[in-house]
Amino acid sequence: MVQELVLRTLSLEDIPADTAVQLVAAFAVVITRAPQVFEDPNEVYHRVHHWSQFLELQLVLGANLRTISDRWTDGKGPLAHVFTPDQTKQLIRALFQNTERRAAVLACIK
Repeated sequence: MVQELVLRTLSLEDIPADTAVQLVAAFAVVITRAPQVFEDPNEVYHRVHHWSQFLELQLVLGANLRTISDRWTDGKGPLAHVFTPDQTKQLIRALFQNTERRAAVLACIK
């Protein structure tokens, strides 16, 4: 289920702000409840494929361009560990209007 949520979100061409807020809230429910399925809540990191990617996606959906850029950190940050440059660019394009600031952030992601 987590993988499907990630893949479907990444495939969106446009994510309006209100939709992003709703996704953050829905993902928060999964993030809160999924670890409770396991005897040791930390097992979710080992047993749920794409869990780290899902957590990062939820963060990106609620973040501003500065935060996203900081999390990319020249391809060495936590965002870069779970998403490819193309995936990250797609999310930015879907979430933010075409501005000079967005273009600058996109240009930094390689």
